[in-house]
Amino acid sequence: MREHSEKLKIDQTGCHGNPYKGGHKPIMRLMWGLLKVEGVQFRCSQVLEARAKRRGTELVVMIQPADLHPTVVAKCSCLYTVHVTLPKDEGWNRLRVVTRHDFYGRSSAPPIELVGVIDREQGR
Repeated sequence: MREHSEKLKIDQTGCHGNPYKGGHKPIMRLMWGLLKVEGVQFRCSQVLEARAKRRGTELVVMIQPADLHPTVVAKCSCLYTVHVTLPKDEGWNRLRVVTRHDFYGRSSAPPIELVGVIDREQGR
């Protein structure tokens, strides 16, 4: 999604939580141009980035590692909370949040996973 997408400002917490406990699902909140996603799973100590792309009236935000092709990775995963500053463009009315993991140990692109969808009116 790097092509024709806009890099967004992102802040992330340090690792917390155990992603291996059953029933885990990220929680999304949208408030006045700021997206908060609690409990997204990535490798330990992984720096994340967020990118946005418009698809009609939908804004798609992808959260992914800043380095998609690492040569060395941590052998653990954890949960992060991320805060993403959304673009000021007023033309979208639905937000779709997805994640993608790095390519380490893969011969093809990692799958894009849906975190959730929020209607813009829910975040006002």
